[in-house]
Amino acid sequence: MQLRKNIEDTSNILELTTSNGRISLGGVAGTVTLTIAASDTAALSAIEGVYDLELVSGDTVEKLLKGTFTVQREVTR
Repeated sequence: MQLRKNIEDTSNILELTTSNGRISLGGVAGTVTLTIAASDTAALSAIEGVYDLELVSGDTVEKLLKGTFTVQREVTR
């Protein structure tokens, strides 16, 4: 899964993979768990962007989700 400012950007704001521990697959249950640490979101400024989530198995790539996201700074501290 990659988060970018816009679809044309080549650099990621954040990347989630099974290798970096930010995605966990639930095996036969078919679940996908996405994890972003508070320290990762704290490092982001208030932004909007796009994302997609792809499942890769061998040479097969399947897009599971795509959309937009908004990061808003905490108001109450």
